[in-house]
Amino acid sequence: LIARVLAINYVGKGNYSTPTKVKIMGEPSPVRNIRAVEFATFATVEFEPPLDTGFGVLDRSAPILSYDLYISTCDTFDALDSSCGVRRFLLPGSVCTADRCTYNLPEAGNLEEGGIYFLRAVARNPVGTGFLSFAKWTRLPWKVFPSITFPSASSFPIRAVEWQGASTFWFGGVATTTITVIVDNFPYLQTGNSYFFNFNKNGVTAPVRLKVLSRTTLTATAFLSDELGIDAQTTFEVT
Repeated sequence: LIARVLAINYVGKGNYSTPTKVKIMGEPSPVRNIRAVEFATFATVEFEPPLDTGFGVLDRSAPILSYDLYISTCDTFDALDSSCGVRRFLLPGSVCTADRCTYNLPEAGNLEEGGIYFLRAVARNPVGTGFLSFAKWTRLPWKVFPSITFPSASSFPIRAVEWQGASTFWFGGVATTTITVIVDNFPYLQTGNSYFFNFNKNGVTAPVRLKVLSRTTLTATAFLSDELGIDAQTTFEVT
């Protein structure tokens, strides 16, 4: 932007000043590609800094002073919703290099085992805060493990015998050659495929075949292609 000024008094207008090039700083653009990696006692949160730090994508001289990292138990990040816990962490601009920002989020006081959290970050420069509304969240499953939802715990132990390559199960007092098992949060397996495992107990090994009958999502934020299978439910046929 080229600007010049002049003064006005009761007599009239003065002369214009020499034209000067002025850079107008705007708010930063959204941070990009936020993700989280689980470790034993902390989660490493990574994201890429804004493409536009304030002077446009071709001029990165505008300083990023800090980042706000939000962690929430729901994807709306609604602090007014009593069922939606939201916490904010102020990160210095120094958490970023030219193309990568990294912050270690401690488990203690922030993350509960078996919880699903949503993370997003926003940049701040001397003008103000960037565009939080367009910042995509990432989902962080914290120490979530698979769990059997069917059969119920009261049905176990299920008796089984293997004879000449064939298995027989006693389930609910009825002998059957197959049983159905439904597991939540099981890592991704292709529907229709069969997987073979060796079950060992007391030194006795027996082969078990798991066939993936179906997979479905349990929440609106889950997706079937998730490698961890978080909030996905898998139905197996066991023989």
